[in-house]
This record gives sequence, C-alpha cells and structure tokens, in this order.
Amino acid sequence: MRSDDLAQKPTSSGSRLFHGVPEAFRWHGGVAFEHVFDGDEESSVNGIRLDVPSIKGNTGILDLGVAYQPARLTNLQFNHGAKGYVGFQTPFPKAFVPAHTLYNTRRTPDASGTLHRTISKRSSQMHYPIEVAGLKRDLPLFPISDELQIAAFIMLGDQELTVACASALLEKAPEYDYMLTAEAKGIPLIHEMARQAGAARYFVARKKMKLYMGEALEVDAQSITTAGMQKLFLTEDDAALMKGRRILIVDDVISTGKSLEALEKLVEKAGGIVVGRAAVLAEGEAAERTDITFLEPLPLFNKAGEAI
Repeated sequence: MRSDDLAQKPTSSGSRLFHGVPEAFRWHGGVAFEHVFDGDEESSVNGIRLDVPSIKGNTGILDLGVAYQPARLTNLQFNHGAKGYVGFQTPFPKAFVPAHTLYNTRRTPDASGTLHRTISKRSSQMHYPIEVAGLKRDLPLFPISDELQIAAFIMLGDQELTVACASALLEKAPEYDYMLTAEAKGIPLIHEMARQAGAARYFVARKKMKLYMGEALEVDAQSITTAGMQKLFLTEDDAALMKGRRILIVDDVISTGKSLEALEKLVEKAGGIVVGRAAVLAEGEAAERTDITFLEPLPLFNKAGEAI
C-alpha cells in the first residue's frame, strides 16, 4: 500500500517571538497564516481508494515551544514544542500536533574568516526499523487516513541497499531467461540484478506509448498509487525476444498485486512464460502469498505507529 504523489503550491507568512530564561533555555511563541493556492493528492490502501480532502485552503498556525542549548559553545540545540492548526492543514486538519526538533548547528567561516552559524533542522516522526539483506533502515511513517499509516520504502538513490537486495533476490530466484519490471521504481533494482547476473538485457514495461516502440503490446493496469486505470506497454522488439522464454517479474514492493497481474498479462500476450515474481518487500496481506518471492514483510500501521 502506497500513497500517491502530493502536489501543492503554498505560501505562508508570520512571526515568532523568542525570550531566554535562563541563558541555556529559550522559549518561543509565534503565529502564522498559510494559503495553499492549488494542490491535489490521491491515495489507496490494498486497492481501495481513500477519500482525501482537497489541499487548497487557508490555515492559521499557532507555534509554542522551548529550546535548550546545553552549553553556549556547543553545536547542539534541542527544541520541544507544539503547533496548532486552525482551518485547513494536511495531513492534520484542525489538529494540535506535537513536534520535537533537533537543531544541529555549526559555525563555518566565510571568505573573510568571520564565523557564521548554520542550522539544519530535522523534525522527528515515527519510524519503522527494518533489516533487509543485512542492512538496517528506518522507514518513516506517513498517515494516509485518520487510522492508518504506511512506511515509506525508498530504494531510489540508495546504492548500498539496491546492491544488497539485488544479490539477495538473485539467490532466491528460480531459473529464468529474462527479467521484467514496470517503470519506474523497479528499474534500479532490476538493472543491478541484471548486472550481477551478467545478463545483457532486461525488459521494462512503460507507462506511456513512445514512437520507437513499434507495434507495442498494451494492457490495462490498476495501481494503488494512482487513481483510475493506467496502461503498460511493451515494445515490439522486447515482445519478440520474450516469446517462448522464461520470465522473472521484479518489483521493489508487492502490495495488492495489481501491477503484477498487468505484467503477467504482457508476458502472456508476448508468448512468454512467467516462472517467478520477486520483490524486496511484501506489504500487508501480500506477505501471506505463496506465489511470490520476497526478502521481508512490511506491515501497515495504526495511528499510534503500531504494526497491524
């Protein structure tokens, strides 16, 4: 289960008052106004589309908190506070949201040698620790409804994780001739699997038709991350190579299995034979399937961050 992309165009203005009592402590209070000109989001869970409010609207924000710096010359500052939203604020409409923030400050010299302090801010949130292919990662949890949260598993850009997962999946994979995935998040994984296996070619089902695809094969595909029906296309050349061959379907996460079904239909149309379905994680009920190969299960979570 995944959430769709979130697109919005916000602008905000406000002010914050700081006061130190005593020197190591500093409290702050502030008010702000935010207006979202435009935006949209769509989500679904296990194939069921969720009702998500419009992201357009106005929000009044109240910010209260206290900061503590253990020593005057230290680079660490701890900030504990809360924000209250009145009006519209996604994903916490009309809510009072506690926030814990760690500021890591450092002093860096400019060209003249004068020291300046730069601050990087990390807002804390619930995480789900997971170990995959011998590597540990903390997956951030994101609410998609009042009662349900998901863990975001992002392989894109994580070269260490991609290499390790590719190796682990190849050890479990059945005998095959070619691998197939759908764009886009499965591409780094299948590329690394092909590299390690010494394969000269793999197939990627595209979401849009391109001029160079020739007489491409086409199937309908329903994704939990996108509302409505999509299309998947396989080029004429790839379809010709796939005929009569053993195909291993690869993805990063298997949830509802709808994407798998669409890829299987493409293989069938091309005259190929599906010999396996492999993914790094099996999310929710997918972990109970016996016809897929995966490295670790990934649960869903309630609003308290507990696995369900």
